[in-house]
Amino acid sequence: MAGKYILGVDIGTSAVKVLAATKHNGRTNVLGSGTVAGAGLVKGAVTDAAALAAAVREAVDCAVMVAEIPLGPVHLGIGGIDLTSQNGIGSVSPSAGMATGADIERACRAATIVTVPDDHRILHVMPIAYWLDGQPLTEAPLGKSGKRLEVEAHIVSLPGALVAEITAALEARGLETADIFANVVVGAAVTADSASCLVIDIGAGLTDLALHCGGKPVLTASLPLGGDYITGDIMHGLGIDRLHAEEIKRYYAKLDRDLCGRGLVLDCNDFGTTDKQVDYDFLHKIVESRVEEIVSLLHAYVEPALSRYGADKVLLTGGTSLLPSVGEWTEKIFALPVKLARPGAGLAAEYSHPANTACYGLVEYAARLAPCEQAGGPVKSFFRKLKKLL
Repeated sequence: MAGKYILGVDIGTSAVKVLAATKHNGRTNVLGSGTVAGAGLVKGAVTDAAALAAAVREAVDCAVMVAEIPLGPVHLGIGGIDLTSQNGIGSVSPSAGMATGADIERACRAATIVTVPDDHRILHVMPIAYWLDGQPLTEAPLGKSGKRLEVEAHIVSLPGALVAEITAALEARGLETADIFANVVVGAAVTADSASCLVIDIGAGLTDLALHCGGKPVLTASLPLGGDYITGDIMHGLGIDRLHAEEIKRYYAKLDRDLCGRGLVLDCNDFGTTDKQVDYDFLHKIVESRVEEIVSLLHAYVEPALSRYGADKVLLTGGTSLLPSVGEWTEKIFALPVKLARPGAGLAAEYSHPANTACYGLVEYAARLAPCEQAGGPVKSFFRKLKKLL
């Protein structure tokens, strides 16, 4: 990958983001970016593949123009309810009486065969636990003697028909798909800074959850919850359009929360309105009620896994995480320390925004792994990556 350009495309609900980067001397250098309004995707579900592909092409063209690089294959990042994440165990007999990388690969393949539906495209398979002759091990038992090797793997997949639909639409727009990754995996990979933590990436229409235990992902999920719910409540509560409501939400995020109870009235007028004098307490109630509900739903979803594996802290990222009350409610409901996480230490300020976490994760992930060779098929491509990781 050294010396080659990387185009990471984050397909989000509200926006399609592209980062153009290159890898040099072990460092990922972002050269430019492109962002356009999202299209053809509602809460992670593809509703119009042609519109989605048009938005992707526009964002890619912006990024390559700014970065002054040639158009090349893109690495797609996607989330949503179509993603399937689960843990599976595969068992094999070491071929030479001692465990090798090839044996671990076979055990992972066995785990996918048992766990993943035949019509799904495998995106990620990550070994998280090992047993040799029934004895649990904390690391891959390479070179250790044994008769029975078991590997538990965390597996993320997408329906194959959806993958085919997206890649065909992009091809019609002149874009080659190098690979498809799950945003929840690549975003957490560049965010998690401890062996045991919960990464929560709250976007506009989706929230990605990744629980890491011992430095390995044991649970990932992409849920149809996000900042759009807050925007929608403001829109209906004040009788304004979505764009105006989004601006008020961002304005509210900058205000001192101690203003509550002081009878303050905010001038929330925009072009074309003159009557939006809003009581601060009313706006506070709208926003805080929805934030509390979103965080409570996230906690209810992940609580069984937290009870089993535990976590030292919660790392918040994504555009909606910038609302101060998101961190406050998360710390209160999860009863864990909370930290706002930004992508890429040393990254230029224009790229290190929490909303860019998934996109930056894409270029880092693509730089670390060999690009997908489409002729070899998705399963062969995955196992090439697994070999590199091992």
